[in-house]
Amino acid sequence: MNNNSPYILPAELIASLYKDVLIDDQHPQKNEQETQRIEFKNTLILVNHNDATLNEKQSAFLSSILKACKMELGDINLICFKSGNCPSYQELASTFSPKNIIAFGLTPADIALPMLFPEFQIQAFENIKYTTAPLLEEIEQDKSLKIKLWGTLQQLF
Repeated sequence: MNNNSPYILPAELIASLYKDVLIDDQHPQKNEQETQRIEFKNTLILVNHNDATLNEKQSAFLSSILKACKMELGDINLICFKSGNCPSYQELASTFSPKNIIAFGLTPADIALPMLFPEFQIQAFENIKYTTAPLLEEIEQDKSLKIKLWGTLQQLF
C-alpha cells in the first residue's frame, strides 16, 4: 500500500465512532417559514374581554393583524381575561415562556408588572418584551390607533 493513498474506513466503523450527531438527517429539514412560526409561538397575546373567547368580528380583526405580521392565530398563544382577573407577569412567564407579550385593553399594572409605560411602547423586562394597546374594538374603529399598533408590531417582530 502506498503511504500517499488515503485509507477509507467502512461506514459502519465511522458511525460507531460518532454516537451523538450534530445533524439529524432522520427528520426533514424545517424551512424558514416553519422556523419563524416556532419563534412566533413564543408570543403571548392577552385580550381584555368579558368572555373566554373572542367573538367572530374580534377574532377576524386579530387574525388580520397577525396576517400583516405574517402570522396566524395558531402561531401565537392567545388568552382572554377580564381586567382584574389576569395572572401576574411571573405566572405568564413561567407558564408560557414568551419572548413577547402584547396586551390589548390591559395595563402593565393588570399583570402586576412593576413599572408603567404608555401604550404602544415596547418595554423589556426580565428577558420579555411587553407592549400594551387599547381594546381590539377601539383599534379597529380608529385608523390612527391602527397605524400606531402597526409601527409597534414592526419594531417587535
